[in-house]
Amino acid sequence: MLANRRGVGCQLLDSTEVLDVGCGSGFWLQKLVGLGAKPQNLFGIDLRSAGIAEAKQGVLRDANIEVGNATQLAFADQRFDLVLQFAVFSSVLHGPSKHQIASEMVRVLKPAGHIVWYDFFVDNPCNPNVRGVGKNEISDLFAFCRRHFERVTVAPPLTRRMGRFAPLLYPALAGIKICSTHYLGFFEKRSLGS
Repeated sequence: MLANRRGVGCQLLDSTEVLDVGCGSGFWLQKLVGLGAKPQNLFGIDLRSAGIAEAKQGVLRDANIEVGNATQLAFADQRFDLVLQFAVFSSVLHGPSKHQIASEMVRVLKPAGHIVWYDFFVDNPCNPNVRGVGKNEISDLFAFCRRHFERVTVAPPLTRRMGRFAPLLYPALAGIKICSTHYLGFFEKRSLGS
């Protein structure tokens, strides 16, 4: 069963077609298999061929994972029930490319289908190759979707400093918004007329 804490959609994973944009080595697709998704219903694209080669091993050998560019998805309109993106948009610095990726994700999503978003909204001062994506920008990118956000993930530098106390301190810090660095978002594609 796929659901979120706020009730934004719910369906059995064994019949769900899923696309993971920027799937890397297939970590999240493997997790979905563990939750009941059928590998033949799972699709993934990534720019890096090494990650794709790794993803095609093990439980994902029957999944549809290919090297591809998210600005031009090679899938039919309204193909997928669920589209995932984990830390893709923060790695895209070119604004028009972000808009094209978002447009493609919505295009291949069925009406009333869902997008799961996980990405950071703060800049990393140590890495100029990434840029946080704020709620206003996300809302602009996915204007034709209903959106729900939650702030999650304690800042990794803070977590590393906790050392062996991390299991004890993390739950308390997770409840303090200022310590969070990522948005977990659930977006629903609006049907025509809604």
